[in-house]
Amino acid sequence: MQKWLVVGCGYLGRELARSLHTLGHTVSAWTSSPESAARESVAGFRVSPVDIRDLDWVRRVGERDGPFDGVINCVSSGGGDAARYREIYWQGTANLLRSLCFDRFFYTSSTSVYGKNDGGTVDEVSPPETTTATGLILRETEDLVLARRGIVTRLSGIYGPGRCALLQRFLTGESTLDGDGGRWLNTIERDDAVAGILTLIEKSPASDIFNLTDDGGITQLAAFQFLAAALDRPLPPSAPPNPGRKRGLTNKQVSNARLRQLGWEPRFPTFLAGLQQLLKN
Repeated sequence: MQKWLVVGCGYLGRELARSLHTLGHTVSAWTSSPESAARESVAGFRVSPVDIRDLDWVRRVGERDGPFDGVINCVSSGGGDAARYREIYWQGTANLLRSLCFDRFFYTSSTSVYGKNDGGTVDEVSPPETTTATGLILRETEDLVLARRGIVTRLSGIYGPGRCALLQRFLTGESTLDGDGGRWLNTIERDDAVAGILTLIEKSPASDIFNLTDDGGITQLAAFQFLAAALDRPLPPSAPPNPGRKRGLTNKQVSNARLRQLGWEPRFPTFLAGLQQLLKN
């Protein structure tokens, strides 16, 4: 068994830390919130409040908890502008890489870095065409990790138990169709994302990029048509696309073939399969 550090004990990191602990690994987890640290510490592993923007804080707690066989950085900015992205993602990751003693490093990035807008398919060798300030910071952070022979996972929009932004907006009547609704959405269910990262821990090479997404995208219109039929509600109205949305306004289909070649299989291969499960709960 190994010793792992999960940085960012939020929606994804919490389940990842729990899964590693269940598998018998020694796990430490860091979160920026003292309240979250107190709440999650009952899970059977240590959860510590650490502001990864603070180099001395990272070094101090890292010396206490480390060294590590592996570090997984899955922090979230919780939104915010480019300045916050640079603090949380680039500077935070730089502090981790500079201060911690580890054998392997994993970083959860975003498929929004592709920036493609023509509806075509992208894979890990496709050029990251993002032009947004936040997307460029994610790319710079990826470069930091790859320079240290780390592994980058690019996640599609994550959803799962207790969290699905598209479904929540539909239920509250806040949804709108971007134009004709033909824009492609790419998603990954949370527990499938955890399973994908665990597959990479077991089988991945020393350094590479992997898309973490389900088997097929779905157009925004098709997703809303499914929900409208399932819940007997009208389709959302059309509105001009919002270029300021959190993940950027892209239109692409993301391939997961590289990760599937390692043996990973999503439990929810499509967003509709995941939505059907959410509607049952």
